Amino acid sequence: METMNNYIQKLNQMFNAGTLKKSVGVFVLTALTFIQSACDFSPKIHRDIIRAQQALIQQDFQRAIAKYEDILLKSPDPEIKLKIYYQLGEIYSLNFGQYEKAIEYFKLAQSVTDEPLWHVRSEQRIAEISFNFLKNYDQSIKSYTYLASFTPRLSESDLYEYKIAQSHYLKRNYQRSLELFYEIYANPQHSHYIQSMNQIALIYFEQKEWEEAISYWNRYIRHERRQENIVQARFLMANSYERKEDLKSAYNMYYSILGEYPNIDVVQNRLNSIFNRRVARKR
Repeated sequence: METMNNYIQKLNQMFNAGTLKKSVGVFVLTALTFIQSACDFSPKIHRDIIRAQQALIQQDFQRAIAKYEDILLKSPDPEIKLKIYYQLGEIYSLNFGQYEKAIEYFKLAQSVTDEPLWHVRSEQRIAEISFNFLKNYDQSIKSYTYLASFTPRLSESDLYEYKIAQSHYLKRNYQRSLELFYEIYANPQHSHYIQSMNQIALIYFEQKEWEEAISYWNRYIRHERRQENIVQARFLMANSYERKEDLKSAYNMYYSILGEYPNIDVVQNRLNSIFNRRVARKR
């Protein structure tokens, strides 16, 4: 047991000192959970788990996978299966970019437990992968809706609601997305209240409803504190003014961000174009 305690201490020191890469750090806490409960395993499975975790810490992910799969062939109890499935999901997603395979393992993790914690953790990863990497917005809507349905509410329920609305937006299901963002906007205590104004403006912009888009961007920039986001919103406001042929307002708005917009040439070209159009109108 002394050897095991030393190993746990070593893992903790590596984790706290930041000597593990970020992707590896995801696994360390689960590794510790494995090892701390290792007294409940058979000696053979105990040794196999230690070897798998050592491979993981050494970032030899192929060897870790092989060790985990070998353990699974021995029909371990559901708690071990759960943790192995979850770790395999993390390895395939974070280190190999095999997102479909990762989701399969997260679903397997859910299949061997009734614990809500693991169902939530696995569903969060399925949702994140579906939204960020696979662009499978039907699945992200399904997963985030499931997560947002818990009673009492989970700590990140506001994020889940926001991601549902975003998923509909990215599917170009603008009407449903607008309804959901309006629900968020109706609640100033919502953690994505400010972002909802920007999203509403973007939907109106996509639908060529320039006045509505400008109105919501005006509200958004009164609340937003990040300057780069304000500049981007003002650029889109200028574009909206330009499209509705309010060239004076468009020119003034573009000019106001000339020294702040990341691509100065884009803004300068818009200013030149509007100037020439205004001159042509006066002829």
